[in-house]
Formats: sequence, C-alpha cells, structure tokens
Amino acid sequence: MKLPPDPVSFIHGPNGVGKSTLLRLINNLLTRDLISLQAVQFTEVRLRLDPWGEVTARVDGDELTISHGDHSFSVPRMDSGRRAAARDYLERVGFEVVDGQWMDMDTGETHSMFEALALALERRPMSASFMRELGDWSIPPDTDPWFPEISVELIQTDRLRVSLDSSQQRAPRPRFAQHRRRPTVDQPLPTRQQAHLSNLMQTTQAAYAERSQEIDRNFPLRLVQELGRKEAPTEEELTHEFQKVERLREQLKSVQLLDETQIQAPVTNASPEIRSTLQLYLQDTANKLNALTGLAQRIGAFTEILNGKFEGKTLIVDRRWGYRVLDDLGREIPPRALSSGEQHQLVLLYSLIFRDEGPCLFLIDEPELSLHVSWQEEVIPDLESISASSESQFLLATHSPVVIGERSDLLVDLEVHDHV
Repeated sequence: MKLPPDPVSFIHGPNGVGKSTLLRLINNLLTRDLISLQAVQFTEVRLRLDPWGEVTARVDGDELTISHGDHSFSVPRMDSGRRAAARDYLERVGFEVVDGQWMDMDTGETHSMFEALALALERRPMSASFMRELGDWSIPPDTDPWFPEISVELIQTDRLRVSLDSSQQRAPRPRFAQHRRRPTVDQPLPTRQQAHLSNLMQTTQAAYAERSQEIDRNFPLRLVQELGRKEAPTEEELTHEFQKVERLREQLKSVQLLDETQIQAPVTNASPEIRSTLQLYLQDTANKLNALTGLAQRIGAFTEILNGKFEGKTLIVDRRWGYRVLDDLGREIPPRALSSGEQHQLVLLYSLIFRDEGPCLFLIDEPELSLHVSWQEEVIPDLESISASSESQFLLATHSPVVIGERSDLLVDLEVHDHV
C-alpha cells in the first residue's frame, strides 16, 4: 500500500477491513511496544520509511524479530502463557488494568503492558521463576542508534474517554492495593488539557524570565563594545524596528503571554550614541520575546481554528486555567457542557497542536466522529495548516466521503486478499 507524498493521507475501506488495526500496528512497531504489537495476529509487518528505509517485524516460531537494514534483535513471542505471567507480575508490583491500560497505582499514570513491564522491572526485579516464564523482553541498549527515530502519536476513537478512579470500578484486591493511595484520575480529557496548557504557559514564561535575566546581565558590556564599532541607525530605521517589536508585543499580549505595556520610541532628534543604544535594546528585546513566540503561534492557531467553528461561544486562553470557553454574555461554559462534536474538535486539535515541539506522524482513527458535515469538510484544510507550521504528517482512517471531498488523490483503499 503506497501512500501519497502529501502531509495528509487517508486509508479507506469497509468496516472490519483493518483500518484501525493498521494504525495500531504502525504505532506499536515505531514505538517498539512489542507486547501491544502482538495483540494482532500477523506473520510480518513491513514499513518502508523515507529516508530511513524498511523496518520489519516478523513472527517466526517462538520469536518476534525486529529488523532494519543489517540490524535486528529478537524477543520471545508473547503467547497466552507469557501474557498471564506478565499480568500476574504486574499486579504483584502495584499495577492494575483500567480501561484496557495498565495503571500505576502509585502515580495514577496509565501505560501499555510493555511500558508497565519496563517500569515494574526498575521498581522490583523479576524473580527467577517469573523470568523463566516470561522470557527476556528487554530491548537491547544498542538498538537506539539504528532504529528510526520517529515521533508517533496514535489518536483513537475513544479520545473523549474518562478514566475513573479504579476503586469505583472494582473492589480492591486485599493482597496488593489496600495499603496504596488510590490516585483520582476522574478528570475529563479537556480538563486535563486545560491544566496542561496552563502549565505550558507558566513554564514558557519562566524560560522567558530566565533568558531576560541572562541578556540583561551582560547588556552594559555589550553596549560598551558596540558603541562606535558601527554606524548608528537612522531615525527612520530605528522607528521601523520599534514598530516591529511592538507588533510582536501585541501578538504575545493577545494570547496572554505578555503583560507589558506599550513603550514609546524616543528617537526624534536622538544622538548617534542614543540611537545605537536603542538599537541594541531592541535587538535584546526581540531576543527575549523569541522565548515566547513558538507557544504564541500554537495558541494562535488553536484559537483561530476553534473560534472559526464555534457558534455563540468563544475560546480564550488564560494563564491560570489554560483555556476557557465563554458564551456571548461572557459566561463560562465548562468543557463537559459542550456538544459531543465540539468536545471532539477541542480534544483532537489540542492533541495535534500542543504535543511536544517538532514534527510528528499522527495516526488518527475516524476524525469525523461527532462532527457536522461542514466541520468534516474542514478536516483536510485544518490539518494542512497545522502541517505547514509543524512539518507533521497525518495518516487517517475514515469512512466519511465528506472528509475526503474532492481530494481522492490523498486516498488509499485498504483491500482484503486471501493471504493479507
């Protein structure tokens, strides 16, 4: 199956043909989640990646082998007996299954079985009997240099799922869980995203303050070194630089990343020395503000896309609360009170825009979930806009002809054959 070279592409096919399964296989192979990888029965999975070449996962007898080029490593195949041993071991060291994931009962964080095993082995070594049952599932440390380093994010259809406190879902196990503080993780995903954005804004502002202190610390020395070394800017050039910096300030203030007020430009009839001093000040100011511009661009894209869709309500950013949704009278609307379609848009766009910086391969299952037809028509333009600023790529599984629209050039049909 050859995908088009565009940043957005789709796999399409009837129910049960394997679209969601394919996305999970790609994610599990590229993230080396070797236990989840085997949740689906397969003989061989091959991904040809530009520019890394081919990555292969192959089941041969009792082994799973991962290879890339001339490099490979093998681990025991996770059969039903080994899965049972892994479950028993994880429950003994403080993990429980919640909504299909393994929850660390000390932290409340959820993981795949493979991730949980890696954490559990750091916490408490496996006994010899468990090791014999499970086999050596550790990934060799020399794998990192040769395995393709690709950032991957799988966004599944249950993206609005609320993870409840496990004590509300089942009776506690007396052997392992009673003495542990049961973490409460009953916040809906939009609420957790609000907290994430608030923390992100505060962390970015702290970096801005640290950079400002560093630049201010050596300003006098740099000023002495600069004066007389080059020709002073003209008043017109200096005024232009002031205006440029002021526009940047206004942009940062509009997304709540800057509180500073406008600074007047005292450039009329200024001496060459003063003009040179002001030029260095403006250069330093722009350098400081650069610590905020990356997040400001992401916030701008987030608010622009969503406010272009919301009717009768507005999304604003807030350093304390991350983001808030207000109605036309300025009253706050809790995220849980939004429509299902609005919540899906909010959660999906936040996940795409505010993940770690840098390009990513996003694997999105059914982007059309709960979306009005008009919003489905905007899926491709929205993703292309995000890709233009982040260089990310998107592979989507969809049933919706509306999402695809006239872009059949982005579509690859997933067909079932006798042997595939």
